[in-house]
Amino acid sequence: MIVFDEVTKVFGNGTKALDNVSFAIGAGELVILEGDSGAGKTTLVRTMLKEFPITRGKIIIDGDDIAKISTRNLPLLRRKIGVVFQDFKILYDRTVSENIELALDILGLSDKIAAERSKELLALTGLTDKAQDFPVQLSGGQLQRVIIARALAGSPKILFADEPTGNLDAKTGWSIVELLKDINEQGTTVIMATHDVELIKDLKARTIFIEKGKITKDTGARAHDKGKKE
Repeated sequence: MIVFDEVTKVFGNGTKALDNVSFAIGAGELVILEGDSGAGKTTLVRTMLKEFPITRGKIIIDGDDIAKISTRNLPLLRRKIGVVFQDFKILYDRTVSENIELALDILGLSDKIAAERSKELLALTGLTDKAQDFPVQLSGGQLQRVIIARALAGSPKILFADEPTGNLDAKTGWSIVELLKDINEQGTTVIMATHDVELIKDLKARTIFIEKGKITKDTGARAHDKGKKE
């Protein structure tokens, strides 16, 4: 589903955000991307979305070399990748349902289909009774669920969650992790970017460690490569 082949990203000021990064993530995998702030986690997802052009290397998403994807077809690439941003990026003057339906409207769905899909996403994320609430009425965990629901609007094959438990207490954070696990079990490839050591220990998922733009360890690389050869 995702292949990074010796990817390097150097910004105009000389900062090397990604340094010869290589890994492969198969369809349906659940992966933790571990690294401190500034390690390169956010840059990595933005290169996947082709928001940041890479300096060297190759990125394959769902079989496509993204360097060969035209500007016209870029929305098709981005529809495959749902992103849960750490800063929420939610519209506070719209209800929970309206926030989700706006994403569906951008996808060009009819009002009827958008309303049906919104109900499905509200049910999936446990927000059915919050549909008409405004963001200021929600807890931090509920806000995170709204963002996850919105990220799933286009039925992406990949869901990238950037520090999904960062601003939450342990119990609420774990409920968000359980939700992401449920989404993964339904077939979506899920990547969780975090520096929460306890979460990594408790989840026991494949973990890719990144430090100063370099992959320093990948707990699932050997098993994954063996599976690819088979």
